[in-house]
Amino acid sequence: MIHRDNRRGYEASSALNQIIHREGPRQLTIGDVDTYCIRINGNGPATVRLIEHKQPEQRIKMMQAIALESFGRALQCAAAQQLVADNSGVFVLRGQLTASSGGRRKVDFAGPQTLQTIDGKPVREFAKRGELWDWLCCGQPHSLRNEAF
Repeated sequence: MIHRDNRRGYEASSALNQIIHREGPRQLTIGDVDTYCIRINGNGPATVRLIEHKQPEQRIKMMQAIALESFGRALQCAAAQQLVADNSGVFVLRGQLTASSGGRRKVDFAGPQTLQTIDGKPVREFAKRGELWDWLCCGQPHSLRNEAF
């Protein structure tokens, strides 16, 4: 979290990205996506979602927008061919993050998180993290990593 919040515009968020950005071809745009989620749906195609998290007022830069839109089009084509579920896509999750008081070096949601399409259209708002988990799991049953089995 320290590196993410304090890095300069020329610093990448991963070591691999930093090496490619520093030494690789100028013709490449280098970036990352904050997370991807895959939910296996029985015998049908999996739901694949790429999610970029932004603070409420943080903008998506031009090349990041181009990359996310390209990934979104690729998932739409894959859904049309039934290679992934049609609820797959690329999303932006916006909301304040804060340091957690419940643990060292932990970060937590500091309020509601708003899910948007790449072009900024609201999809839904998650007031509680359980609502986000339900959406990520496509409304299917799930257990949490910190729950006892």
